[in-house]
Order: sequence, then C-alpha cells, then structure tokens
Amino acid sequence: MKANKTMKRDPIVNEVRMIRSEILKAYGWNFKAVSREVMRRQHKSGHKVISFGEKAIPPDVTPKCRFIAQIGISRNCQFLS
Repeated sequence: MKANKTMKRDPIVNEVRMIRSEILKAYGWNFKAVSREVMRRQHKSGHKVISFGEKAIPPDVTPKCRFIAQIGISRNCQFLS
C-alpha cells in the first residue's frame, strides 16, 4: 500500500501557527525575548512555578547539542574532539 505524502490542512494547527507568528513578530522575531516575557509573566502571576533544575551536560559536546540538551530534547549529539 502506497503512503499518502500530502498532509491535510488542519484549521487548528493553522490558527496556532498564525498566533505564534503574530507573537514572534511583536517581539521582533526574537524567541529569547518572548521566552523572557513568558517567564516574567509566569513569575508575576503568583502561581507556583515548578523547576526541574539544571541537567548535567558534559563539557565536551558541541554548542548546538548543549542547547538541545538545555531545552530538554533528546538527540544524538557529537562530542568535540
């Protein structure tokens, strides 16, 4: 059986992507600025904020893999030689 290579357009996914673009545009497409604002609002809300702490990252990984590890995505990373 042949796999269908075209994806159906989902109106909810399209709406989420549109809103994400509007938010990023408002912050000059700077994801770090958006993240800082989200964290500021979260702290200001007074709700309990749960942190899982820093993960131990080996010092000999590439910068890209260090970033990936910091945001909690599991990927195969190369070690620096």
